[in-house]
Amino acid sequence: MSLSCGPLPIFNHELQSWKIFKTRITQWFIANDINASNDAAGVKRRAILLSAFADGTFKLASDLAVPKDLQQIPFEDILTILDTHFTPKQVGFSERHNFYAATQQPTESPSQWAARLRGLTVHCQFSNVEEALRDRFIMGMLPGVEKEKLYTQDISGITLSKAVELAENVRSARAIAASAAATTTVVTDATTDQLYKIGQDSKCARSRQKCAVCGYTSHSASECRFANYRCKKCNMKGHLRRMCKKVNYVNTSEVGEDSDDGKIFNIRSVRGEPLVETVTVNGIDLEFQIDSGSAVTVISERTYKLHFHDIPLSFTKKKLVSYTGEVLGCAGRVQMSLQWRGKTCMLDVYVVRNGGPPLLGRDFIARFELQLTPIHYCKQIQNEIETLHIRYPQVFSGELGCFNKYEIKLTLKENVKPLFFKARPIAFALRDKIDSELKRLVDLGVLRPVSYSEYASPIVPVLKRDGSVRICADYSVSLNKQLVIDQYPLPTVNELFSKLHGGQYFTKLDLSMAYNQFCLNEESQKLTCINTHRGLFSYTRLVFGLASAPAIFQRAMEYVLAGLNGVHFLLDDILITGKDDAEHLDRLHQVLQRLQDAGLTLQKNKCSFFKDEISYLGYVINRNGLKKSPEKVKAILEAPIPTNVNQLQSFLGLVNYYRGFVPNASSILSPLYQLLKKGIKWKWSKVENEAFDNIRKILSSEQVLTHFNPNETIILTVDASPNGLGAILSQKNSAGIEKPLSFASRTLNNAEKRYSQIQKEATAIVFGVRRFHQYLYGRSTPFILRTDHKPLLSIFGPYKGIPEVSANRLQRYALFLSGYNYTIEYVKSSDNRADYLSRFSLPDADASSGGTGGDSNAGYTETADIDDRAAYVNFVVKGAIPITLQALRDAINKDRIMKKVIHYVLEGWPKKVNDPEIKPYSLCKLELSYENGCLMRGHKIVIPGSLRDRVISELHTSHMGIVKTKAEARSRFWFPGIDGVLERMIGSCEICMQLRAAPPRVHISPWKYPADPFRRIHLDFLGPINGHMYLVIVDAYSKWVEVCRMNTTCASIAVIDKLYEFMSRFGLPETIVTDNGTSFCSREFLDFCHLNGITHITSPAYHPASNGQAESYVKVIKRGIKSSLLSSNNVRECNLNLLKYIFDYRNSVHSTTGLSPAQIVFGRKLRSRLDILKPAPSPPLSSSLAKTVRSKQCSQVKSHGGKEKMFLPGQYVLYKKYSNKNKFNWCKGVIIQKLGKIIYLIRDSLLNTVVKKHVNQIILYKGTINASRPWELDILSPDTPGSSVSTPASCVPILPPDLQCHDKVRELGEGDGHEDRILTPMPAAETSNENLTNSNDSCRQSRSPSHITVTQGVRRPKSSDDEEEVSRAQEYQAPLKRNRPKVDYKKFF
Repeated sequence: MSLSCGPLPIFNHELQSWKIFKTRITQWFIANDINASNDAAGVKRRAILLSAFADGTFKLASDLAVPKDLQQIPFEDILTILDTHFTPKQVGFSERHNFYAATQQPTESPSQWAARLRGLTVHCQFSNVEEALRDRFIMGMLPGVEKEKLYTQDISGITLSKAVELAENVRSARAIAASAAATTTVVTDATTDQLYKIGQDSKCARSRQKCAVCGYTSHSASECRFANYRCKKCNMKGHLRRMCKKVNYVNTSEVGEDSDDGKIFNIRSVRGEPLVETVTVNGIDLEFQIDSGSAVTVISERTYKLHFHDIPLSFTKKKLVSYTGEVLGCAGRVQMSLQWRGKTCMLDVYVVRNGGPPLLGRDFIARFELQLTPIHYCKQIQNEIETLHIRYPQVFSGELGCFNKYEIKLTLKENVKPLFFKARPIAFALRDKIDSELKRLVDLGVLRPVSYSEYASPIVPVLKRDGSVRICADYSVSLNKQLVIDQYPLPTVNELFSKLHGGQYFTKLDLSMAYNQFCLNEESQKLTCINTHRGLFSYTRLVFGLASAPAIFQRAMEYVLAGLNGVHFLLDDILITGKDDAEHLDRLHQVLQRLQDAGLTLQKNKCSFFKDEISYLGYVINRNGLKKSPEKVKAILEAPIPTNVNQLQSFLGLVNYYRGFVPNASSILSPLYQLLKKGIKWKWSKVENEAFDNIRKILSSEQVLTHFNPNETIILTVDASPNGLGAILSQKNSAGIEKPLSFASRTLNNAEKRYSQIQKEATAIVFGVRRFHQYLYGRSTPFILRTDHKPLLSIFGPYKGIPEVSANRLQRYALFLSGYNYTIEYVKSSDNRADYLSRFSLPDADASSGGTGGDSNAGYTETADIDDRAAYVNFVVKGAIPITLQALRDAINKDRIMKKVIHYVLEGWPKKVNDPEIKPYSLCKLELSYENGCLMRGHKIVIPGSLRDRVISELHTSHMGIVKTKAEARSRFWFPGIDGVLERMIGSCEICMQLRAAPPRVHISPWKYPADPFRRIHLDFLGPINGHMYLVIVDAYSKWVEVCRMNTTCASIAVIDKLYEFMSRFGLPETIVTDNGTSFCSREFLDFCHLNGITHITSPAYHPASNGQAESYVKVIKRGIKSSLLSSNNVRECNLNLLKYIFDYRNSVHSTTGLSPAQIVFGRKLRSRLDILKPAPSPPLSSSLAKTVRSKQCSQVKSHGGKEKMFLPGQYVLYKKYSNKNKFNWCKGVIIQKLGKIIYLIRDSLLNTVVKKHVNQIILYKGTINASRPWELDILSPDTPGSSVSTPASCVPILPPDLQCHDKVRELGEGDGHEDRILTPMPAAETSNENLTNSNDSCRQSRSPSHITVTQGVRRPKSSDDEEEVSRAQEYQAPLKRNRPKVDYKKFF
């Protein structure tokens, strides 16, 4: 979409109204069809709005938007912010006061007056606006015929519109009448003879005289109706202000409050540079703008409060009015002493509210006799130049152009491999600036981000004097080594003269960002990739620093300008001339048209039109023709005479280098050599002076100097002395003979004399290169750069790259030199022929002069301004340390070490430094520089010892961490040992110690593994869980864990009781490890450990990891307890689940030991229900142990006594049936089966139940059994406790086969307890009739006693496998009804 509906004005809030501007830009958007539908996000409207702001307004809007970024705030929000700021709070009575105080201005017509008056009623809230407007319109009018006419009208019949119409009619009639009178006078003048007019005394002649009262010519002063009016300038009656002859602006104290002096006609252009002067006001230097339109000298209220708040303000009634008629708020006036150019005067200075920059008014101009010299322009030429700007707007737009004829291609050498360099480290203080510069270049389209590239070159940020950063791609270490450099020769002097011969004036056009206007093709863009901390970016345009860029640029410009007469492209300048102004302008139009067609733009402020002459390669071309430039030999011819032996030796060193070209050199130089002999007193006489002048003339003549040949080797030799710089440009032919082309020198200014020696030598290099720019720039073959300062070889070596860390000036110099093709050589000081020129430099030489290099300076243009002054130090210091620059200088001057270092920096470092205090500085000597009274290391300030504590304290006021503090310090300043100082300061800071985080974890330090089980145990509490605490005990050797539920308390006594229970099973430990709980640190627990010989170790407070064994098992047991709670319905079931969990854990393999805790403690795994699936064979018994046991058992059998008794299945017996422990009845039954040796299964004949009885509880029954009439020796009631409950025979299951097998029956010991009942009845028909085999050994002939029985519901340790079989039989049979709750034990064991 093209925007063509009217220009958009620049808004300056100091001069314009926001309300008016907002209305205008809103209408501008409507006219250009920009609305919310096609700009939904408001991005375009925001961009247009911000672009229309003046610099001061943009800064104000940015400040109002803090902490947000103005460029990220939506368009509507920006309007709201500015509306809130610019719209004052409206007070009804205040607005009405302004309305009633308004009066018509002399320049306002009635219609304009009515319109302005209507605008003042917006916030007045009148009930009848039209009536109020009518009244104020009439009463506020200027005195005159119009007002008198309106006063005669009837108030009821006149409205505002009629009043305006009537006033306009009267005003128009007066204007027509005055015009008619003036026309009559002119006609009379034209038709009357001159002699007649001089002697004529008529009314017509009188009418031509101006009235002394009002200034009109239609009447005389006696007839003027303003005769009784008072002048507003001198306050006298009899004339108006326009006819006042009194000049009273010199002394403002005599001026009336309504005088002319109250007007301030200050008109400022946004882009125009004002006339400024520095004036000392009460001892303070202030920069004023000279404004001849202002009657008085004014300052803003902010300036007054900042500098002169101690001087009281005087009240004033003076009314200050701006150019637009707006009344300025005057806070008062103050009389102060103003000093300018040696003259001091007392002057009244007015203080203005919300004012802008200070203004010097006409009172100052008159008092100090300031002369405003008019500037006379060549109007015709100036008009033509302005026409060019209008006719070719794209060329002079100031924007970055884009060459549209073809794309640039970079050619690589054959068989080269891509070079990829990683991003160099960037100082933290520069990161934000680099980010901003990268964003700017991306927005311009010069850079584009990429994610991958085979080539990558590093960047070096160079700090400008204004604090911004220039990003420099360092192609010298990467791409330049592989590029094929174009061979495009520079024009010779004859070619240049042939094209420009006959020209009267010369125009020079300078391209804006010349290289960046040429686009690279896709493949070449991949080669120019740079690597930054934000990632990879590729250049889309030709960039400065590429070795082939000058030739590519020269070829492209020749393509654009080919075929034009009187036009020549010289390096980066376009030169145009013509035999007259018409031809010159015609050729200028042709060049501008071609540039516009090619899409190129010019840098308007660097273009020069109609110059008298140009310089090129040591020649001057002007309207008179071609002549040699005197600058070529000026350094030799005007060099001062030597004053001592050393200076003479330096001069003869230069002469000896070229003495081969000087005939009779020995005889000419003989007087000078006489002064060098020992014993000869120094005396410079006429003879020596003649020899000196003679040899200088010969060195600057054609005998020595040669003509420039671009095909031969060019050598630039430079040198720097404490006071000056010298450079010699020479040329070596094919025979190896070197002859000079030109000489140059200049003195150092005061700032440069304070440079370090390395910087002086570097300045000499830059001086020589810039002076001979036309000879050196754009060469395909490198020129030789010679210096006698060896460190510069490592800094400025063409393939060393731009230094990352060095003095900021050296970085800028290295960037400047990267645009030239050169090699650098070292030459001894004694062989440096430029030494004489540097020591005898011309005192009036201009350091920035182009010399023979003329005005063209491509490299300098591309790298911006390389100003040697260290003004950027002010920027660095003010933003770096909490002290003033002057305080820093004073501290440096008082510091002994710093003074010594500065001396070395300025005069040169010794070969070896032994002082330990100076040695840290010598290690970075190439990075040190002395600038503006400060010692710098790169862009960082070196802090003297007296200020280090203060700076470090300021740096640590926010108590940032060591990493951030170091990063902040390294980005701003430096001193030896800064890292150690920061670490000690932060390490000893009381506040930081309170806020310090835990230190990094050390490696795990395991406990020493004990020698055997239960030697060291670990204790800890778990809980509360579900209202209960648990004591966890862990053996460090076997990992055996015990869990004790603490039912009542966790006191030391309860813990000791649990430990006694633990020790009863496993013995006393040697060591107990616990935390610092009260239960473990009490006196009772310590006495317990001491009594039992136990070492008690506690872990550090609040460091549970030291007792990690117990802590780990707390987690394990906690999981088991929670799982038991979740899987249980009652407390009993929960406890059984926990026991089952502990049982399984003890039986599981531990990850550390590789065995289960049970295996380590018992030597075997505990038998579980899973072993039933695959029974494991019993391990073999120890033969000695088995023999011992059998022997003891036989002895027990013999000592017990008794007789042999045995029953057979089917025999009728009587058995004891117990009702309690001491009372029983004999019941009849039949033997069903023999279990082992002494246990039998008997079926009761009456109840048909099966019981298990010991042989001692059975006697043989001799009679027969009648099931219907039981024979009882002792009749018991059926309700007697202990009686069996009958169960139908059909419900009695058959015994399992393993119980029926005779071979599996083992002996059971003799039991002495209450009756053991089989839980389930068994049919008699299924009873086993197998015979038992008698044992032959002696032990089996007697009964084996049984010491443990298996009772119902309780599992007891068994003495033989027979009892195990009985137990399994019991498990197989169904249980009887019992009062206790049913428990399924199969779940657990």
